[in-house]
Amino acid sequence: MLEEDGFSEYLELVDAYKTLGGPMTFAEFVLARPDDFAQAIGVAGDGRCAFHVLARAVDALGLAGWFSNDDVDELYRAQAEKGKSIAAAGVVWSTIWAFIRQRNRAARAAGTSEICEDTLSTNQT
Repeated sequence: MLEEDGFSEYLELVDAYKTLGGPMTFAEFVLARPDDFAQAIGVAGDGRCAFHVLARAVDALGLAGWFSNDDVDELYRAQAEKGKSIAAAGVVWSTIWAFIRQRNRAARAAGTSEICEDTLSTNQT
């Protein structure tokens, strides 16, 4: 299904990473590539890859303002205050879901568009 939707280059990249089986993270693997493909899939050395991908999805949906870097910074602060700091290696899905639900509540309160959680869960990898 992903290949039919034009994601074959993404799948090949993940397959190449899995084939290596080395000690580097996926972000390190992709960031070492000499092209701009890493940016297209949100890979970054700051451990916030999931938020970069979410930002691209939000932009593609035309939902400018649905969340900001300040919102992400606040999430990191709040998690740290609860004693549940987000690891430098990246965020787990349960935290992303909590963030999405929080931002959807804020969007609902502001009378703006929300992100469909069913669509996200169907496409979650």
